[in-house]
Amino acid sequence: MGTKNHKPQATARKRQQDRNQHLEWRTYNIPMPEAVIPIYDHLQGELNRILSDEELMRKILQADTGLKRGDYWRKLRWIIGDGFLE
Repeated sequence: MGTKNHKPQATARKRQQDRNQHLEWRTYNIPMPEAVIPIYDHLQGELNRILSDEELMRKILQADTGLKRGDYWRKLRWIIGDGFLE
């Protein structure tokens, strides 16, 4: 009977803790190139701004979801404004 070379559980746990210390948690926690991170962070900030604004949310929820995709997008763009493009 051969013996298998198993790493101790504590070592695996330590590696996982080290990995977790270097992670930034985002809405979508996916691997991405470093150059994309500032864009992602800006968009995440805008999403948070929109979702936390009660007036914007009220207007968004009142928008007609039966519109064609392009028309619905234009309606949302009109409601939210162009502030996210700055």
